[in-house]
Amino acid sequence: MSIDHLSKRSNQSKFFLLRFINEWLYNTGTHLIALSFALFSLVGRWGEGRLFGVDTDNISLEWKFIFQPRSWFMLILFFCSLLFFRTIRTDRFAQSGQDYLVRIEHRKKVLLILQLSLFIFLIISSTFTFYSEALLTKLYDCVLIILFILSAFIISAMKNRYELLYWIWFYMVSIAFLLFIFSLPNIFRGGVIESDGTERLSALGGGPNVFVRYVSLCLINSLYLFIHTRRLRHAVVIPLFIFAIFLSGSRGGMIAIMISIVVMFYLERKYIKKYTFKILMAICFSIVTIAFITPNLVKRTYNIIERRIIIKTIEQGSSSGRDEIFYRAYTHGLESPIWGHGLASWQNNGEGTNYPHNLFLELFYESGLFGVILCALAIFLSFITMRFIRKKSNANSKYICFTIMILIASMFSGDIFDTRCLFAMLFFLCVPDLKTQYPSNNSNKKIHI
Repeated sequence: MSIDHLSKRSNQSKFFLLRFINEWLYNTGTHLIALSFALFSLVGRWGEGRLFGVDTDNISLEWKFIFQPRSWFMLILFFCSLLFFRTIRTDRFAQSGQDYLVRIEHRKKVLLILQLSLFIFLIISSTFTFYSEALLTKLYDCVLIILFILSAFIISAMKNRYELLYWIWFYMVSIAFLLFIFSLPNIFRGGVIESDGTERLSALGGGPNVFVRYVSLCLINSLYLFIHTRRLRHAVVIPLFIFAIFLSGSRGGMIAIMISIVVMFYLERKYIKKYTFKILMAICFSIVTIAFITPNLVKRTYNIIERRIIIKTIEQGSSSGRDEIFYRAYTHGLESPIWGHGLASWQNNGEGTNYPHNLFLELFYESGLFGVILCALAIFLSFITMRFIRKKSNANSKYICFTIMILIASMFSGDIFDTRCLFAMLFFLCVPDLKTQYPSNNSNKKIHI
């Protein structure tokens, strides 16, 4: 065997080894980014006290931040996004005649500036109020959201953004479904009993309002897949998710998911028109099957609808104190309408609750009209860009419906950090051709989650 031949085989071995290492790093980075993004989106402020029932009164606030899983997920997400960042060449879009893609990239930069301006101003507004543990917590929340926004912007500008968006959605749905699985015993046995005798379901790390967001994510995904694939296995779980949403007793969550489903039916009307009868028959068959297997589930669902919606909402006109909280946030916010009272001023001023249960009212109270306008402009720009994309190309209806669900749910429950996923999804709405998503660059087969 000649020396040249041995040298050639050695070079080939080195080439294949380097290629293997490159592909391994690429796939590892992709999954680390997607998994950490999904975990940070859904985990929230979990800590050892909430997860394991440990007494955290003697632990300092700084150590609480360090031990919270969200801190580690955010570090992994941000540093991996920077490490594996490979930006889009917008000049190639112009050369290929796709000028509208260049416009979209410019709009995403404006969107980034708007969101960063909002949270930097919130951090600056902390000087308007006095020092407290609530202020430190909200400062830390704002820093994490800023890193989350930067990571989402980087992901939306990566060359492999379609693959990343596929895996992000896959992990988000998988984690939400696992949390739903953990709550199944409560679905069939019973939930937390409220003062009015209603049994409401909750999830690990959150109450009924958090639980309904997990289930809504699973419902949107199943409905989307059933519309596009018309496979019965996707339709079977849809009624179970619907029962779970009603059993949560979250009226704001019910409104949010109903509007999201209507939007999905509108966006996917071309597919639904062709297979309307099959879709309706499959869903009705699933509902009858589940009702036949678990009659107690139907009885408890009816009990929730009767007590929470018919009696409490329609007959008594009760809003669980939301009207008083909204009125107090608005009237007290008018005392400083331009710049607001400062970050965490709602808790510091002793308004009676941890937050106003409305994203825009919380922004108005703490950052004034300046913060509300910045947030509204960011949402408006993202949806206008999404509409522009739909005229030129495709946009994925499940991302749109999930964003709308989070936005509407934030009008009834949660604080700014609870709506962190909304700010990231605004960038993903600005990514065209989301319907063509592949798990790897070497695959030519369209797959579904």
